[in-house]
Amino acid sequence: MWWSEATQDMRLKMKRLIVDTKQLEIVTGGWVMTDEANSNYYSIIEQMVLGHESRLKTHIDPSIQLKHGWSIDPFG
Repeated sequence: MWWSEATQDMRLKMKRLIVDTKQLEIVTGGWVMTDEANSNYYSIIEQMVLGHESRLKTHIDPSIQLKHGWSIDPFG
């Protein structure tokens, strides 16, 4: 949502932080985080592909490679 409302200048600054200076890292890169208790493997793969291919590689940089993943622990 932020990306669609950001100015072109803000988008360029974000790309620079991610691609050029590597001061900002996209972690996991999925479109959403799947439910931890009741996930089907297809939905997990589908949302990751959508996040990587449709968003990160299209909007940020085609050469972006994600190195880390993160999943929230909803139970603390």
